[in-house]
Amino acid sequence: MAAMEQAVGPVVGSRRMVDAPTRVLHAVLAVSFFGAWLSAEAEGWRTLHVTLGYTAGAAVLLRLLWAALGPRHARLLPRLRPAWTLPVQVLEAARAGLGRARPAGGVSPAAGPAGATGASGLRLLGALHAATVAALLGATLLTVASGWLNLQGAGGEVAEELHELLGNGMLALVGLHLAGLIAASVHAGHNRLLAMLTGRLPGRGPDLVRRNHAGIALVLLATVAAFWGWRALQAPDEMVVAYEQQHEHHHGAGEAAAPGEED
Repeated sequence: MAAMEQAVGPVVGSRRMVDAPTRVLHAVLAVSFFGAWLSAEAEGWRTLHVTLGYTAGAAVLLRLLWAALGPRHARLLPRLRPAWTLPVQVLEAARAGLGRARPAGGVSPAAGPAGATGASGLRLLGALHAATVAALLGATLLTVASGWLNLQGAGGEVAEELHELLGNGMLALVGLHLAGLIAASVHAGHNRLLAMLTGRLPGRGPDLVRRNHAGIALVLLATVAAFWGWRALQAPDEMVVAYEQQHEHHHGAGEAAAPGEED
């Protein structure tokens, strides 16, 4: 993790805000989701799709475990609590915007309403960020569960359609999540997306995260690499099984159509 921070470049007057295990799990989840989404429609990449789906689900479960057993700064509940205020923040931002847009007597709005609009907008961004993170965590687990049911042949077309719907919904949530981070970066005047790469944000003072826990992050990376390697060794056998199942399906469909042709 120290090498990553050096590669991106030191940030003058910065503080560590995110530890290494959190950043690793975030990166694994992001890579796994996009890889699984891109390979969803390709039958020849089914093993890759399933492998990345399981990895994404495991990343979420490990993040929840790290939040429960890890240090205080890794807890999720304080970060997600603003999500419950999202409806209130939307109304407050709307009211502040209307109050600023309609000055009394045609006089320009004072600094007070403008400041209130900025503060309400910042709270809205925080609530939106928390809501999208909570939705992404839950949607990931639901998507993986529906995919597993689909693999077991349970649920039929319902499970298949639900899996596809959840996957596309996650893509929309990711877009909303990134848009919120970009808006927050513009408001703060620095790139907040870099926090998940370097773990640091501009600012003076002591690190809010004193220990980086790089050893745990390396163990997580090694575990993911080992799982991917094991799944790669299984890929040829799974492709043969998938081909045989597809061949039997087409053969059975042809036999079922034969009596109708004779009639």
